[in-house]
Amino acid sequence: MIYISGPMTGLPELNFPAFHAASASLRAAGLDVLNPAELDHGLDPAWDICLRGDIVALVKCNSILMLDGWMQSKGARLERHIAVQLGMPVHYDIDGLIGSDAPTAWMFNVDAAGKAHAVFDLALDALHYAMHHVYLPTSNASEALAALNLGREFSYSYGFSTVSIIPVRKRRNAHSLGVVA
Repeated sequence: MIYISGPMTGLPELNFPAFHAASASLRAAGLDVLNPAELDHGLDPAWDICLRGDIVALVKCNSILMLDGWMQSKGARLERHIAVQLGMPVHYDIDGLIGSDAPTAWMFNVDAAGKAHAVFDLALDALHYAMHHVYLPTSNASEALAALNLGREFSYSYGFSTVSIIPVRKRRNAHSLGVVA
C-alpha cells in the first residue's frame, strides 16, 4: 500500500485536491493507496493529533509518495524520515509509480564540490547493467536528492528511474550502495 504525503497546513482546502488527485490516479492504475486526506481526525483537531494518526496509518504501508512541496512541510518531512528509517521505498513522482513509456535511468551529482571519478565506474556499471539510456531526474527527484545531501551523508546518487534514488554512502574512504528510495 502506498501512503501519500505532502503539505497541508496553511494551504487552501488543506491541499486535499492534490491528495485526492494523486489517490485517484494511483487507484485507477490498480494500486492500493492510503490517503491521509481521507482519514477522519474529528472536527478541527490540532496538528499533532492529525500527525499522530497519520503516522499510525503510514507504518501500515510499504511505500510512500511525496507530493510537490513536501520539503516545506514539517509533517511531510517527518513522514518521509519515518518511511526511510523503516526501509520503505520513497517515490517523488506519480508517473514512476503508474508506469512510463520511456526507460529511465540517471546519474546525478548531488555534491557540487564532488569527486565524480570516485563513483563514476560503479554508477556506469550499474546503469549499463540495468539499461542503456541515461536521463535527468525530474525536478521533484532533484529536490529529494538535495534533501538527502543536507547531512553530507551521501556524495553521489544514481537511480534506475526518475523517481527512485540509490545513494552512494561515504564510509571511511570507501563507497557502498545504500537503498533509500
